[in-house]
Amino acid sequence: MLFILLGGVVIHAAHLAEATWLAHTAKLDAPQDPGKRERILLLVDPASPPAEHPPVELVLRRTGALVQIVTAIPQAERLLRKWQPQILVIVGWFPPLADWCLRLRRQPPTFRLSVLVVGTSISHQEAREAMEALDAGADAYLSAPLKPQLLVAQVQAMFKRAQGWALERIGDTESLCLDPVAHRAWILGQEVHLPRRMFHLLYYLAMHPDHTFSMAEVAAVLNAEKGGYMQPNSVAAQVYRLRKVLAAVGAGAWLETVHGFGYRFTPQKSTKNIIKISAH
Repeated sequence: MLFILLGGVVIHAAHLAEATWLAHTAKLDAPQDPGKRERILLLVDPASPPAEHPPVELVLRRTGALVQIVTAIPQAERLLRKWQPQILVIVGWFPPLADWCLRLRRQPPTFRLSVLVVGTSISHQEAREAMEALDAGADAYLSAPLKPQLLVAQVQAMFKRAQGWALERIGDTESLCLDPVAHRAWILGQEVHLPRRMFHLLYYLAMHPDHTFSMAEVAAVLNAEKGGYMQPNSVAAQVYRLRKVLAAVGAGAWLETVHGFGYRFTPQKSTKNIIKISAH
């Protein structure tokens, strides 16, 4: 009887240890901790050799990042919106990717997304695929056979760039200067004080001068700052408020309404009698 009880205790302890380990593993792999761990979305061409998929995924997990794997563009688009990974890794290159990657570069939520393409075969087409991928906006292309150390180094470099881009001071001191670290903005030599969401919108517009944005694109920029859904009339109100701030310092004409399309930001490139702003 004693042996039976001891055996039951041992089996229970083993199950408990296994359950604890599984829970720990599930916690590590679940994409619910975006604030503490980097995120990588892995898009695999279904036609690529299956042997290529596990090595890439395993190597990516060695970086300590959360990795989610998908096999279709619609799946990838949903995760890009909801999960917001810093890096998109594409294993295998297929024709629809070119137009899709170009579209990602034009959309506010993904314009700064780092894109890495991993080749899956050694052939005469690899050079052409590499050129197509880079022309479509990919940041890098790694040739086959895969070198794990090179993949890890490339991903780590991309993470560093992703952390630093939003801290770049942009603009020139003569017309428009935005400092996201100090959260300060100067327009035509005058410092203006903006709420966080409005500063984020102006920063994004300034990075894309002369580009026409749809209402949906402006909403995506504003939503990226605080999350949630923004009604079209709320977008128009935010744009109106920003235009009033610009108009107060003589730059109201910089933010145009393009009827039937959306909005365009065209800052003045040079002015006279500018108050020089010292760098800090």
